[in-house]
Amino acid sequence: MKVRTLNLLAGAGALFAVGPAIATLTGIVVVAEEPEPGLTTHRVYAQFSEPDDLLVAVGGTAATPLQISVTGGTFYQHAFGNDVAPLAALIGPFPSLAWDTFITIGIETNEGLDSTLLLPPWPGFEAATLSMTNAGWFITPVDAQGAPDNDGRVLLGQFTSDGSGIEGSFLIQFVTGGVHMQGAVGFCHSNQEGPCLEGDVDGDNLVTIDDFLALLADWGSCKGCPADIDGDGTVGINDFLTLLGNWTTISPVPTGDGVDADLNGDGVVNVMDLLILLGCHGPAIDDCVVADIDGDGAVGATDLLLLIANWGPVL
Repeated sequence: MKVRTLNLLAGAGALFAVGPAIATLTGIVVVAEEPEPGLTTHRVYAQFSEPDDLLVAVGGTAATPLQISVTGGTFYQHAFGNDVAPLAALIGPFPSLAWDTFITIGIETNEGLDSTLLLPPWPGFEAATLSMTNAGWFITPVDAQGAPDNDGRVLLGQFTSDGSGIEGSFLIQFVTGGVHMQGAVGFCHSNQEGPCLEGDVDGDNLVTIDDFLALLADWGSCKGCPADIDGDGTVGINDFLTLLGNWTTISPVPTGDGVDADLNGDGVVNVMDLLILLGCHGPAIDDCVVADIDGDGAVGATDLLLLIANWGPVL
């Protein structure tokens, strides 16, 4: 047993060396309530450990599609609602607008100063899904709207439905310690018990070092414990390999040399460059070649993420 444990740790060390730590993103949290019989509202938050962190973008790319879907039902979409946070002034005369389905960065109701922007082509909510491979929602890094609340959380969406549950996966970008980080994450919530991701032993919707340590602590005979991922009554090498296969990798977004996000060449990446990029969404042709920051022949979500990460004076 001692030899096996040492080999296990060696394998984990090789994995941890692949990329940086999870930093200060500590989970994706789902808070559910029933606003009226037959409906469930799910508020989805990014959980952070540091008060000066900032959530800046959520979306989907070709490599990491966004998919948020209802199980056995449809999204509740109010007639006076929109795809972003509802106007506070309308909730008084229309109280049910408060549980509309929408996406956001940090706010639950719009007091007239919502900084959340949509990257076209915005697909909108279908009856039971929100799906995209080249779009998303974001704020700029100078908008404090993406800062954590007193509980360390930043709201990224409210999803109300008449279904039995909801699940999603997407790309998230946030700033911690002045460094832009991004990674693929997900969540789920339903009437069924158990984690969304195989390997998420502690149930925070991330598979990280905390889950690895919990698995080690339960190594051996452990019928019914969360670390027994394959359900064979023993925490062993198969559970370990499953955990590694679902590892949540958060990595820095490229910045500096080699990333030309100053689209108009004025020495600073700001809203003027953002407007150029938004106006060029699609094939990188003619004057829009300059907006193809990642050089893949198209202007889209990955270019937006690079622009946001390089916001400010060009060094």
